[in-house]
Amino acid sequence: MNMSVTNEFTSLFEAIEQQPDHSTSVASLVDLLSSSKDRNHFLAVIKSSSFHKNHARRIFGALLEIISAIVQKEEFVPANAFQDHEGEDERRNSSQGTKDSHNMDKSDRLSSVSSMPPVTPDEESTRALHFMKYTTMMVQSYLANILSRRILKEPTSRVRKPNDVMDEVKEITGILHSSLFELNSCGKEGIVVQKSIISLCEAYWNGNFVDRNDYVTSLIPLLVLRTLDGNATKADIKRLWDMKEALHLISFQDESVVFLRSLLLRTVTSLLYVKSVEGRKMIAHLFQLDTSLVKDLHTAIKAQIPMATKTVLPLYGDIYWRAWREASQTNDENNDNGDNNRTSQDDQSPDVSDDDLKNIKDSIEDVLQELMNASVHVASPHMAKSLRSILDPFHALKKNPEVDLLLYELYTPFLWRSLSAANPMVRVNASSILARTFPLRNPNMGSIHLKEVNDKTVESLLSLLNDDDHKARVAGCNATVQILATTWDALSTKDIRILLNVIITKHAKDASSSAVRTQAINGISQLLDAPETHGVLKPLMPFLGDLIHDRVEKVRLATVKLLLKLKKTKGFKYYHTVPSSHLLARLAAEGEVNKSAVGPVASALTELLSNSFFPLNAKPSEQMRRTLSFLDNDPKAARVFYANIGYQLEIRSVSKLIVLFIKTLKLAMARDVKDVDVHGPEVNLVEDEAGDDCADPHGEEADSDVDVVVSSNTRLMSEIADNMLALLTSISNDLEDPENEGCFHFIQQEIRSDSILDLCTHFQTKAGVGDPDTSLKIDCQRICSSLLSCSRFVHVDDRNRLRRDCLNRLEAYIKLPSTERNSMEITPYLSVFCFWNTSRDMAQSLSQSISSLFKKDDEIVFAPVSGMLRSGKRKQFDISENENATDCIPKLPGDLCIQIIANVLRGSDPCSLLIRDALVSCEESTTMLTNALENATIAAEEIISRTASFDCYETNYIELVLSACEAFGRLSIHKEAYKNNTLLDLSPQAKSLLRWLSRRALPLITSKLSSTDNSSPFKSLNLSRISAIGTRESASPIPLSPLILQPPRRRSNVSTTPSKVDSSFVSMEMQGGRYVVHSDFGTTQKALALVIAILQSTFALFGDWLKVGGQGSDDIISHVKEWTQIFDYKVGGVDVKLELLPSYCRFAAITARICSDVSLMDVLFNLDFSESENGIENCLEDAFRYIFASKTTRDHNLTDIVRILATNLRSYENQDEFSNMERFLDGQNTAVKAMLRTVMSSNIVLLTLAETLSQKIAENDTQVCFIHAKLLLLLLDHYKDQQSTFGELKQCVIRHLSSSKNETESIQSIRDVITDEVMS
Repeated sequence: MNMSVTNEFTSLFEAIEQQPDHSTSVASLVDLLSSSKDRNHFLAVIKSSSFHKNHARRIFGALLEIISAIVQKEEFVPANAFQDHEGEDERRNSSQGTKDSHNMDKSDRLSSVSSMPPVTPDEESTRALHFMKYTTMMVQSYLANILSRRILKEPTSRVRKPNDVMDEVKEITGILHSSLFELNSCGKEGIVVQKSIISLCEAYWNGNFVDRNDYVTSLIPLLVLRTLDGNATKADIKRLWDMKEALHLISFQDESVVFLRSLLLRTVTSLLYVKSVEGRKMIAHLFQLDTSLVKDLHTAIKAQIPMATKTVLPLYGDIYWRAWREASQTNDENNDNGDNNRTSQDDQSPDVSDDDLKNIKDSIEDVLQELMNASVHVASPHMAKSLRSILDPFHALKKNPEVDLLLYELYTPFLWRSLSAANPMVRVNASSILARTFPLRNPNMGSIHLKEVNDKTVESLLSLLNDDDHKARVAGCNATVQILATTWDALSTKDIRILLNVIITKHAKDASSSAVRTQAINGISQLLDAPETHGVLKPLMPFLGDLIHDRVEKVRLATVKLLLKLKKTKGFKYYHTVPSSHLLARLAAEGEVNKSAVGPVASALTELLSNSFFPLNAKPSEQMRRTLSFLDNDPKAARVFYANIGYQLEIRSVSKLIVLFIKTLKLAMARDVKDVDVHGPEVNLVEDEAGDDCADPHGEEADSDVDVVVSSNTRLMSEIADNMLALLTSISNDLEDPENEGCFHFIQQEIRSDSILDLCTHFQTKAGVGDPDTSLKIDCQRICSSLLSCSRFVHVDDRNRLRRDCLNRLEAYIKLPSTERNSMEITPYLSVFCFWNTSRDMAQSLSQSISSLFKKDDEIVFAPVSGMLRSGKRKQFDISENENATDCIPKLPGDLCIQIIANVLRGSDPCSLLIRDALVSCEESTTMLTNALENATIAAEEIISRTASFDCYETNYIELVLSACEAFGRLSIHKEAYKNNTLLDLSPQAKSLLRWLSRRALPLITSKLSSTDNSSPFKSLNLSRISAIGTRESASPIPLSPLILQPPRRRSNVSTTPSKVDSSFVSMEMQGGRYVVHSDFGTTQKALALVIAILQSTFALFGDWLKVGGQGSDDIISHVKEWTQIFDYKVGGVDVKLELLPSYCRFAAITARICSDVSLMDVLFNLDFSESENGIENCLEDAFRYIFASKTTRDHNLTDIVRILATNLRSYENQDEFSNMERFLDGQNTAVKAMLRTVMSSNIVLLTLAETLSQKIAENDTQVCFIHAKLLLLLLDHYKDQQSTFGELKQCVIRHLSSSKNETESIQSIRDVITDEVMS
């Protein structure tokens, strides 16, 4: 066999032994092994058992001489590499003396690679590199041969014994290892050779060959550098992990390892390391190398924490956990076994003393304690949460006695003290740690120690639960709940009841903080997850029921979620906590409070009550029975319920309910005409696909409940129609999905054009019977509006018929006498055309009619439309272009068009919203209508200016002008709000309206106010009924407009623009958008009435604009200031300021609260209300109360408003006649009196007034100081029985007067009087 090997290697021997010089040998060997087939053959022979030591000594002895010469002469480095770096060598030599380039440290050699220009290989260097690669491969194959032989000869337990290898192999390995860094400058081929040598050195180390420590100094930095490369993989980290023991050979105190140290520190910033198990194990092992490295690694990790994601933070915690565990295990093993347990390879490793191991463990615990301390005392809540995420691996393993002891030793020095720290954020952070570490005890101590810890914990929790800071109370509640939920049996029953009593009786009723109330509910909900808590919690649940009506939405939502959990918890009934009547009342209130039936609380309540009012497992007859009962008994709650149920049920179930609704309407109509089939056939829902039957809602099982299904019950019919539309809207997007085509077809079978029109005809006929103002007409109009809004869901083949019928009805309506038109509402019929992209046709018809109303001739204002303008998104339900080609909307009467536009712009019903959206979404439609309505301002100006011939204008015409002017302003605002802009800029048309009032209308009327006609242009002013600013006597009055909160600035503002304020604001009544002006007014009075009405409308219009976030407040306010000049006029029995007071108060309050501009409020203090008018003070008080109810106003403008009050106090010569507060108030003007009463109802505003008055006294030496001092004394006397308020007032007064630098005689006398009064 040996002879066979010798024969096979003859060519190899000749290549490396029988050549005249080493260059020839290099060329011969490279040529011989250039073929991969021949190369693999030689390598296989070297690995085989037939390859003996004699062969190896002969081959590697010859290779040693050649490889030594190559490396010594640097033949493997391309020639141009030397040329490119001559300048760099000179610079380095000049800065570092005569230091040889071969001896420079690794950091210099590696850092130079990054700036190295491309290297062009030459023939000689390429052959040398190939020779080095082939030599490396043969040495690695021989090492594999040795390992295979050792495994066969020795048992597994002895494999770790160092393997001997011949000196030639060791020397070759050493030479190759020494050239690793120089290969960086040899181009791509050099990198390939470098990888081969790295693989050889790894094999030498992992094979546990003798003197392996000599071949890792250059290997380790390269392996670390490779793992930090952008193309690194987990396999690269695994290779470094296999070499981890080699890191112990490096002295990290030596300055020569600075570069390697920096590389190791970079590992904590690599996501590849942090997110892989091998990487985290590797970083944890780095903590075991040196105490100084522990601190540096900790510092590097801390730098990553602020920007780390939620998924990465726990991984850093895992690194700390692994590092501490490895240090503890190593330290324990070393203490137990000494050095006897060290493996055989450790004879080549430096000894690690017991002190070093202990120091490393102590260093790791020190950095852990630093993290723990920072998690409690850090100022940023986000950082505190991040630190807790890092420490959570230790908290989660608290049941481990060693970890339990660690937490006790590290947290005890500061945690208990932090729970009572002065800083509330420290208490908050400490409470979170207390919950995670409970019980914070020494596991080696007994039960007495544990009881002391429990008592101390309960004491700390009670302190947190009763903390003055609401955040600390929230954190204390959260900590209490976590402790009780996880260790319920650890505390005594007495302690548990005490803690729960505080949460339920105090936190759940905490009026000062909604966050505390929310956390109390969420905490109890969390406790329900632990079955052992049910016995204690069950009798306590009813105490939380009242929170279902909390004024804060998040509290209500938390309460409903608690009820949902109770519903799923065995042994609990949610209606025992909140009665069903309260649930229904809350459900109805959610639709009113949010101005939308769809909301988080409403949705959660719908889910809670779904099984009661729409059980999925019940028969359709039973479902319909419950539905009709629900709609009939509680329509408001039902409206919200069915608006949300569509988003929670499958589309099949919703489709069934929609069909049941439309069939119910048909049944009611059929019964009314005596053509009824009570027991109709069953209807299959998507029979071909679903096979699920939808039974007739009026079968035998429902006979007892269908008595209400008659068309005379119009209230129920209107609720059915409205809820059917809400359900269709909720699934409209789902119906577009091809998968739901069967459900859509099923719905279209019942919602047909003939059915819709027949139902509309029937209920319109009923609306025309009897008094037109009764609720019957309103209900019938709601039914028709909802039914026609459903027309977009009819089948495409059925739409042309519906379109033609609607056009025919519009034409028939036009031909009706004006006295008979009230029986039919045509707005729903117009909304039908919005589904078919004919909104431009509708706008053209409306604008032409309006323009002709205000023009003297019959000229055509707008040219005929040649084509259809498509705007907005095309919906699936639109008809095609060809279907729009015929028929057009007839021209309607002008007065009717103004009425339609007014209703559409103010209305919130589905048809108004639909038409409004269609009109403002089309630029051309909006422009036509705006131009037409702007003619009303010209007509109004003409009416105002032509007093002599004023009687030629009919009263109805004036009313139409008023409505058109308001519609012009509203349309311009809607147009701007429709734009999807971040800011709602004031439109040019709105600015034009402002300028017209300031520059044209007001100057015209003020020039004609010399008339003294005695008749009032309005009915008796009923200011006592003013409700726009708020009628409730509370700190938080109802809002000035239907919007409770400012909606976000978005496109949906179009459908949520506030409706016109209540008619009790003005004496003028509104009937279908038309203002009523008495026909017996005088000429000037009619002009004045027109201007006042326009101003009232404008105040309401721009007030609502500012409430929804509109811009341009400065421009609007400047114009309003100009309008206040008309307040001084009084014609006959008409006092302009009284007529405009409600609307002006509303607008001024909005600007003060929303825009932080109190300048308009100052005007109210200068108005003279000498005549006694009912409700003036109430109106002013409501305005002031609305302003003070806003936290924004209190924070920014409270002082300014109070200063206005202090400035306008009326002073008298005999101040002593004001013996009490009531007599003082009687001596002030109406606005001051109203504001003082409002101020005295709020402690915050009262203290601000006291501070303002005290400052004015301290700063001024004028007669006005005496009235300020008198008011202060009266306030102190008024509140002397209220100790809390009196004490705050006293401190406020003394603080300002004692700090005054004004020592004049008058100030001193005032101060003495006040001081004596306060002290007494």
